[in-house]
Amino acid sequence: MSNSIDRTLYALLEACPNLVEKRDDLVLEAEKLAAAANAGAEPGAAPLPVKQHAEAIEQLRAQWKELDRLSAATSRDLWQRFDAALKTAYQPVAAHLDKLNAARRENLDARKKLLAALDAVKLADADSGAATDWRAVARALAHFQTDWRKLGPLEHTLTHKDREPLAAQMQASVSRLETPLQEARRAAQAVRESYIASAKALSEAAQSRDIVARVRALQAEWQQHAKVLPLARDVENALWAEFKTALDAVFGQRDAAFKAREAELKAGQAAREALIARLEELGTDMAAADIKRAVAEIGAEWRKAGEAPHALSASLESRFRAASEAALGRAAAAVQRAWNEKFDALLAKVALCEEVEANVLDVIPLEDVESRWAALPALSPAWDAPLTARYKAAIDSSATASAGRDGASAAALDAILLRLEAALDIATPPAFQAARQAMKLQAMKSALEGGKSAGVSRSEVDKLMIAAIEHVCGDAEQSRRLAAILGALRSRGPL
Repeated sequence: MSNSIDRTLYALLEACPNLVEKRDDLVLEAEKLAAAANAGAEPGAAPLPVKQHAEAIEQLRAQWKELDRLSAATSRDLWQRFDAALKTAYQPVAAHLDKLNAARRENLDARKKLLAALDAVKLADADSGAATDWRAVARALAHFQTDWRKLGPLEHTLTHKDREPLAAQMQASVSRLETPLQEARRAAQAVRESYIASAKALSEAAQSRDIVARVRALQAEWQQHAKVLPLARDVENALWAEFKTALDAVFGQRDAAFKAREAELKAGQAAREALIARLEELGTDMAAADIKRAVAEIGAEWRKAGEAPHALSASLESRFRAASEAALGRAAAAVQRAWNEKFDALLAKVALCEEVEANVLDVIPLEDVESRWAALPALSPAWDAPLTARYKAAIDSSATASAGRDGASAAALDAILLRLEAALDIATPPAFQAARQAMKLQAMKSALEGGKSAGVSRSEVDKLMIAAIEHVCGDAEQSRRLAAILGALRSRGPL
């Protein structure tokens, strides 16, 4: 840092040959730091960068000393201003260091308390004949290590002078308990292993009448020994698994077939109940296709599921059928609900087109009409395109009324409406009854000659509906017929 100060100072001296002026500059810099320290102490002020602030103070003092070395002493007043400003500037640094030192002292005290508590744990004297409570020792070590870690790494929480002696003390305190505990655990592990050997030997007497009592006695010995001194969790779990496997093998020779069958039936019951639960959880907020697909998948799993207990088989089958039917009912309801929402939007758009074609813009501002159109939900492209074109044409045209009375367009719409009325089997106005009868006879003749059905397919009905809604109704009669057709289509459900 000295080389940096020299370079900075010489550069400044070169720019400002007068050393008195340089000292004035240093005083001003010091007073700026003091002002920053005072501003940082104000309520709500941004935190002061203490580290950079302290480095700036140190650098100013170093530059002042360098000026002292290069020139005669300055005036006392100037020095006092400089020193007082830096002392004021240093106050937040001192406060930060005090807080840091207090935290370190507090951390050190807490660690010493933990060590004192650990050192207070007693080990039985070998000559006294008393037994050490190894469970308490293991618990004390575990609590100590947990609480010690919570205090953070030594290098971040303690001073260097406290760090090494405390680490040595901690190592000694832990070793005092941990070393004999590990020795006791090694001996306890050997006892556990002897129990495992005894359990394996019992398999030779699996058919004896007292085998259950002998197994229970061996289990009681294991549990009592484990209470006195639990091993490390992974070791304890591994030994217990081996011990239990040996005991299970003893009973397995007597009732393996019974248990296997019982387990198989219980697994089949659980699997079937889980499948029923999945059916019952198929929510009403799901898409119909998703519900149907889920019902089909669950049905396939049901057919592959294991056998259930005979007493429950009929009940489970009945529950499964009821849950499947309810789920499919929800799917159908979802389809109908989506269709109704879609068709309601279609009806609303058709109605708005007819309003605009009836010169509603003469009494309602265009902005209101466009706002209503924009608020309506989007339809499928096949439906939306003709309606949007019709709406835009009605907005742009200044002669929508006369367009509705065009003879050729009206006749084309009458033909479409007639075909839809026949296909949907709804009433036709008297003026078109003869044309409907002739159309019916022609369809029957074509069907006989071509070997095809005289009916109209759903896809053809959909095409006719699209053709109808893109036409401008020429009069109230056509509007009424179109409304009746759309109402019938809505009631019949999805195409």
